[in-house]
Amino acid sequence: MKLSPHSHKTYWDFHAWGGVILGLIGFVMFTVGSVIVFRDAIATWQDPMAQKASPDASLEHQVDLAGAEMADRKVTDFALIFPHDGEGLLRTGYFDPASSSYTESWVDADKDRLVPKRDKSATLLYHIHTLYSPSAGWAYYIYLAAGFISAILVMILVTGVLIHLRNIVQQFHQYRPEARPLVKWNDMHKVLGVMSVPFQLLFAYSAVIIVLGPMFVGGIAGPIFDGEQGETRQELTGAIARPGHEAGEAAEMIPADEIVATARQKRPGLKLDQLRFRHYGHEGAYVDVRGTLPDEHFSRTIVRVDPESGSVMAVSGPDTRSSSATLRRALIDLHIVGLGGMGLHIVAVLLGLASAASMLTGIGIWLARRRRRRDSLADRLLEKATAGVGTATIIGIAWIFLGSRLIPWTMEGRWWAQEWTFYVVWLGGVLSAFLATELRALWRRRLIISGVLFAAAPFAALRHSSAGLFGWLTDAQAELHPHVVGVDIGLILAAIACVASALLLPSADTEAE
Repeated sequence: MKLSPHSHKTYWDFHAWGGVILGLIGFVMFTVGSVIVFRDAIATWQDPMAQKASPDASLEHQVDLAGAEMADRKVTDFALIFPHDGEGLLRTGYFDPASSSYTESWVDADKDRLVPKRDKSATLLYHIHTLYSPSAGWAYYIYLAAGFISAILVMILVTGVLIHLRNIVQQFHQYRPEARPLVKWNDMHKVLGVMSVPFQLLFAYSAVIIVLGPMFVGGIAGPIFDGEQGETRQELTGAIARPGHEAGEAAEMIPADEIVATARQKRPGLKLDQLRFRHYGHEGAYVDVRGTLPDEHFSRTIVRVDPESGSVMAVSGPDTRSSSATLRRALIDLHIVGLGGMGLHIVAVLLGLASAASMLTGIGIWLARRRRRRDSLADRLLEKATAGVGTATIIGIAWIFLGSRLIPWTMEGRWWAQEWTFYVVWLGGVLSAFLATELRALWRRRLIISGVLFAAAPFAALRHSSAGLFGWLTDAQAELHPHVVGVDIGLILAAIACVASALLLPSADTEAE
């Protein structure tokens, strides 16, 4: 297929300018997204409570503990979140009406108490990836912007494929290390881009559906569903519409074990993820039993149970959802790499990092070609911004892991401190790059610093847990936890990659590069 000169120029301009304008945002999203492929393992690594054996206490006892705490706080809407793979403690999650903030606690049934969740590393990484923070209401609009950015990224990828379609097979493997710097970076951009373009298209398109899909609820609720937004949302997303009534008088609830048994009668083999309680302990209450079905992909299921009578109120699952809701559910599971084993997760990480690297190399090529014609202030500022965002993102991720071990465990406002120390580190790294005179040396220096931070994190983690790779240093009888060991190994590999990359770079800029 050969494009006309006019089409080629149009697609090239869109691909180049779109890539330059959104490339740095895309780099951050793909780099952090590669890390949160192992979000569940990081959530286990970050908190010793997630590494404890699940208690023998009944589910009813744990619900009673959580319910008593909620009653003291005048909370009637909360979730009971089950541990990943059946290891660790259950935890509660709710929006505290006193502080208007989200709060999580571990349900320590062995000691009949709730223990505040101290660390949010996995959650913070997820919020950075989605450009969202629940602590700021305006952040929702940035989250929506991420959906539009993803839509533009889809068009950037499509135009890139059309531009290079004639020789795309050659560009899949052509890399000439002996060539001059511009050719090497051009080859690297094309090889990384061609290898990862199906991955990037899937993740960008799925992000568009996930983020922007709910925006259409209001638009079609009137003409199609007679104004019923709850029914519209259920049809588009598979979520069960919330009843509009408020909580009534205090009422007796049936045991939680019976609620779960009722849900499993309706959906045999249901593996629990969450119990979501609404108006719990009052008339008009309901419980959403959420989980997955065995041996089925994209099988997220909700069974809504009346906790007063024990009857099933509604069901949403693979056999009840509309085709649009089924597609959206499948795209969500694919986007979060919610299926497959370790091999698929590692491939997703490598393709995510390749995608991030292709965006930086693309900006570098664009800058080099413009510099051949003229050396403008705007190009020099973009060059510094690219170095700043690139290095600050890597250092910021390293700091999230190390900082989560160094910030005092019992510090008041620890979640807030984790979030804002990252933003200070990241923003400081970006702004300070504008003062640098030799950007190649800046990259080299900061990659080494990142390597040191990554390498230090597994040792700093020994302050709170001996379940990691180096647990024997503090406890000769340490019982290793596979998720904790896996994250420690990942941190060491990241450290090696950063230092090796730094050593392969020249220590200073040259005019040729």
